[in-house]
Amino acid sequence: MTYSWEAIKEYVARKIAEALSTEILKIEVAAEDLGRPPEAKLGDLAFGCFKPAKMLGKSPADIAKDLQAKLGKGDHTIEGVAAAGPYLNVTLKTGDLVARIV
Repeated sequence: MTYSWEAIKEYVARKIAEALSTEILKIEVAAEDLGRPPEAKLGDLAFGCFKPAKMLGKSPADIAKDLQAKLGKGDHTIEGVAAAGPYLNVTLKTGDLVARIV
């Protein structure tokens, strides 16, 4: 398995898409949809919940809270997630990732 930065972003995007998708509606999330939070203390990646909120008919903040409840538990890459308004901030398990990359 490749552990490049792009591969990590693709993995996180896939996990977010899985958490958002339902039996009726499949929501796509790409690595390009993930960015950096404005401050490093907020996490390693940020996802704006605007597009899925529009598709699901919910507020972006509610989508971020729903994702926070579903993601990060028992994951080998994601240390934690935190909803911050309409954004979901993702913190990676950097120690494990560095060991795998090196």
